[in-house]
Amino acid sequence: MGFFEKILGNNIEKDNSSVSDVEPIEESNGFLLRAEEDIEKIVELPLVEACKELYKKNIKTISSSANRKDVEGAFAREKEPIAYIEIEKESLSEKNLEILGKIKKDPKFDYLKIEGLKDTNERTIMICILLNKTGFSTEDIVRAAKTFTSELEKQEPLWIIKSHIYKIEDLERKYGYKEKTNPEDWIEEGYYHDPESDSFFESEDHFKKYKKYL
Repeated sequence: MGFFEKILGNNIEKDNSSVSDVEPIEESNGFLLRAEEDIEKIVELPLVEACKELYKKNIKTISSSANRKDVEGAFAREKEPIAYIEIEKESLSEKNLEILGKIKKDPKFDYLKIEGLKDTNERTIMICILLNKTGFSTEDIVRAAKTFTSELEKQEPLWIIKSHIYKIEDLERKYGYKEKTNPEDWIEEGYYHDPESDSFFESEDHFKKYKKYL
């Protein structure tokens, strides 16, 4: 039995393709996820399942990368090749910050490098997968990423509560509108309107996440 089988079992489908075969999705960096189905459009295959799990657990992913450029660029610069997931630090509960701290210290996870966890100047946390330790196949990266996302707990959608609930005045200010607008204008722009609170959300999915934790 291999290393990741001991941690995760044999429930991940075999995939013998390499990260060197994965083309980069350039527009994914900084893209705001509005629904789970967005993930497959903007996240490269080896990290799709991990990013879906983070989204389901209400943790905000800022960016991720697992493609041929990560390998080619690292070798060209004589650096260690990595795949990574970048998480917004403020989106994490205290409990999940504590869990990441334990993972960082646990020798069992020596194929992960966690950056920015204790740095108060950093807004994000980088979870780096060290490919020289895990292997370069898609399956290797899927399994490595899932070992840490499975440790994290489902939590409040803090990133939605703190930054992605708007009143109509907020949206007018955000987009520089000088004239008054009405809810229908913003619904046409793709926002979800909750008539009860007269608030706007980036999507109906965001609203459902928020409502569940009220």
